[in-house]
Amino acid sequence: MKYRKKPLVVDRAYDPASHDCHPLSFGQLREANVRRNATAFRGEDWTPTDWGNAIAGEVGEACNLLKKLRRGESVERSAIAHELADAVTYIDLLANMLGIDLGQAVAHKWNHVSRRIQYDGVLTPEPDSPCNHELLSLVPSVFTENATFLVTDPMPGKE
Repeated sequence: MKYRKKPLVVDRAYDPASHDCHPLSFGQLREANVRRNATAFRGEDWTPTDWGNAIAGEVGEACNLLKKLRRGESVERSAIAHELADAVTYIDLLANMLGIDLGQAVAHKWNHVSRRIQYDGVLTPEPDSPCNHELLSLVPSVFTENATFLVTDPMPGKE
């Protein structure tokens, strides 16, 4: 299906500074995310698949808003920001469950692609990120001890 090209109508009034926002590091997100998840969702035992499905749902909601924009409908930028923020939050929780320092992983992949496309810029992760230190004590040991196994074999114990 081909859509007519219409100008994108985005609520330009969205200003992150007016929403009590500030620059945020991966380490800060991880620390706050792990602590909130441990206290607010105590009884929930989500698997990596559960977090992956939650991520897909949030990205799907953001894509639906973008589709509406493409069709010429008015969409508030804050609505898109909220869906993307939900996705990033869930991505961080999944990375934590698998013992992945998201800041290091993003920097490594970004630098790899930059070298491939011959771009000179380099990302450097925060030194001494708390992501792989005291916060991992809140992660079930099966995920930290067997992270590689979990990534390559999604159902431990099942053949």
